[in-house]
Amino acid sequence: MKKILKDIEWWFDYYIMCMLYNGNKTHEYINYMEKKWGYKTKIMKINQLDNSYLKVKKFDHHRNGISGLGFYVVIFDWNEPGEKQTNMTAFVFDEQGAIAITKNSELIKHNIEMNNGNSWRGDYFESAIRKFIKKTNKQA
Repeated sequence: MKKILKDIEWWFDYYIMCMLYNGNKTHEYINYMEKKWGYKTKIMKINQLDNSYLKVKKFDHHRNGISGLGFYVVIFDWNEPGEKQTNMTAFVFDEQGAIAITKNSELIKHNIEMNNGNSWRGDYFESAIRKFIKKTNKQA
């Protein structure tokens, strides 16, 4: 019974508590999880950062007008183990936490509504995408 309660508590921390943290302060949530759960946080990080589930197809840097902040557009395929592969786009700005994710099949249907199938947590993908951009820019 104790194991079931601990599993429920971890599930709550992993899926619910993250929504209570400001998206720009993801590191605080990760620190909270590391202090409280230790090894289970490593599982979380593998799920979030493992590039084997995220495959970048194409990316490019865009200027935002003459003096606006530039940003990257990243087209990638993503799937969780056992799930169907999904084609997505990320809009990545320089500031940590400034990332937007959309599902391309929903955009084609003109669905831009948050609560209607095209709402994705940017912080879930941010580390892997930023690492890819940084690594690729060093090679260029």
